[in-house]
Amino acid sequence: IAAAPLSAKAVAFEIAAALRGAMDLPGSADLFREYVPRLLAVDPQAALPIFVGSAASSVGPRPPLVPTEVLSLLHAHEGLARAYLEHLIVERKEEEPKLCLQLATMYLDKIAE
Repeated sequence: IAAAPLSAKAVAFEIAAALRGAMDLPGSADLFREYVPRLLAVDPQAALPIFVGSAASSVGPRPPLVPTEVLSLLHAHEGLARAYLEHLIVERKEEEPKLCLQLATMYLDKIAE
């Protein structure tokens, strides 16, 4: 008996779970580069937890990509990019001036709308 095809949400859940499980493995950066865009295409909201981890933890494992590469992947999803930057700056206490400036610019753009 053939299995029923997975729904888009089920596929997104499977991709997200696999990426979380692969976070600390060698070569995981390549997996993120390949599969995060696919996840974003199916269910953009499922991607953010991969990059920010548990809301209760600011010290969990970090994605294998540097923040600028994560932002590059999230660029078409402004709300996700903003939430990721907020996580870096508020939760992780990231002080990289370019990231702080990018978040401030997003806030100003939102106010100007």
